[in-house]
Parts: sequence; structure tokens; C-alpha cells
Amino acid sequence: FKTLHEFTEIELFEVTDLPKFSLTVELISFAVLGVVCGAAGGFFVWWCSKTYTFGKHVQTSRRRKYLYTCSVMLFSTLVQFAAPFLGNQDRRQINEMFSNKGISDEMSILGSEFFTMLVFVIYKNVLTALSLACPVPCGSFVPTFVLGAGLGRLYGNIVNLFIPGCSPPSAYAVVGAAAFTAGVVRVLSISVIVFELTGDMKAMMPVLLAVLMAYATNAALSLSLYDMIIRFKQMPYLPKLQNLRTYRQTAADIMFNADAFTLPEKDSTYEDLLFCKVACLSASIPVVVSRENPVF
Repeated sequence: FKTLHEFTEIELFEVTDLPKFSLTVELISFAVLGVVCGAAGGFFVWWCSKTYTFGKHVQTSRRRKYLYTCSVMLFSTLVQFAAPFLGNQDRRQINEMFSNKGISDEMSILGSEFFTMLVFVIYKNVLTALSLACPVPCGSFVPTFVLGAGLGRLYGNIVNLFIPGCSPPSAYAVVGAAAFTAGVVRVLSISVIVFELTGDMKAMMPVLLAVLMAYATNAALSLSLYDMIIRFKQMPYLPKLQNLRTYRQTAADIMFNADAFTLPEKDSTYEDLLFCKVACLSASIPVVVSRENPVF
């Protein structure tokens, strides 16, 4: 990413000029932002599960699938026509939220950046969940990243309103994007991705702190977005073991006791077979040579 930033022909995220951070009391504000992003990420996963369930109940035929998809497109088009900022591409939205200049007046809603970010967070939350329920391929990582940037910028405007002189909202947007994405998709490597996209390592301390707080908060509240989708699609997965003692069990602890079962011998009759205690999950029953020589 740092190499691609040097080529003007390739459109990438603009390099963000963030202020230098130090170990100050403001780190508490970034930690609180991590908790807020983790809790908001849990609500986002819950909301996605509800819209996914609603979409499955509605899309019972091919005609209804087209109708649902067109309805989501119509809703998105009408909202974006009323608010131009909501219709921008994700890359431009991230550039505006990561910029120290703020949202331009022609793109803002009612001339207020705070109100613009509030509407953007609500709209992006609703539209992303509705889009995931559509029967068309769509991504979830970048919309989640953009939603986190909007939530972080909204939080940064609130902090600057009550605590003048702290970090600009753009810094909170970068931290919020990393923290919200880490909570929703449950990955810590998003910190490295943020450093590469912004081309700035000054925000390492607040980003890492907020990502850890968001990860822990979301893990205590809900599943990750991908785990939720796997469960709804009934795909095979390894479930999480709730009891810690289960991790220390061996194969012998969960195997059947051989003395509790008797397998039929080769000379057994059908009547003897009815009284045999057999533990077999398949449709066939193994037959041994003798009880002393249990060879199939």
C-alpha cells in the first residue's frame, strides 16, 4: 500500500495526516470508543441476523427475490437522492471522514457535520443489513469499515464538543473504523490494514487499544458476522466449547466402553442378535469371529 501511494495513476485512499499521540488521559476516550464500537458491532450483528431472517421469509420464490432486491435498490436510491453524501462511493466517504478538513458544505445535511454523521451511521447500518439479505453477491468488510469510520467521526465530534483541544474527529474516525470492524468480523489484523491504508503510524497506540477493547466487548455480547452467516446458512463449522474442562479431555474419555457392548459372533443366530448391545452409527453391524478373538 505504501508503494501504491507513490503512483498517482492508481486511485487509493488518501494519506491521512494524523496528530502525534502520547500517553495522556485522552487514551481513556479512545478506550471508551473501543467499547462503544464493540457494543455497536454486537447490535449490528444482531440487526443483520434479524434482516437475514426477514429476507429468507419474504424471498420464498424467484419473483419475490427480484422484488426484495429491487425494493432495497429503490430505498437506497431515494435516500441518496435526498442526501448526496450518502450516495458517494465508499472510498470517497472514507477519504472525507479521514480528512482533517471535514465534510464539505455541499455534501453535508442541513450544514451540520454532526447531523450528517448521525444520519450516515443510521442509514449505513440499515442498508448494509438489508443488502446482506439480498440474493446477490455482496461484500461486508468495506461497508463495515466505512460504518465504523462514520461512528468514530460522530464520537469525535461529541468529544470535541465537550473537551476542546483534543484530537480532531478524523483521528477518531480512523480509530473507530478499525475498532468497529475488529468487533464485527472479530479480527485483530485490521490494525495493520488501517496503518497501511492511511500510510500513518502515529495512531498505533489508540488504534491497538480501541481494537482490543472492541474485540473483547463484542466477544462478550454476540457472535461475529461471519459466524452468524455460517449458522444461518447451516454450513458445517466447529462450535465453541463452553466448558473449559472439555479442552483437556482425551479421546479415551469420550469413547464407548468396550465392556458395555457385545458384538455378534459369526455363529450367532438372529435371536442372539436381538439381545446384543451394539454401539454402531452406521446401517451395518460388525460381526466378530468370537468374543475372545474380536476380529471383524
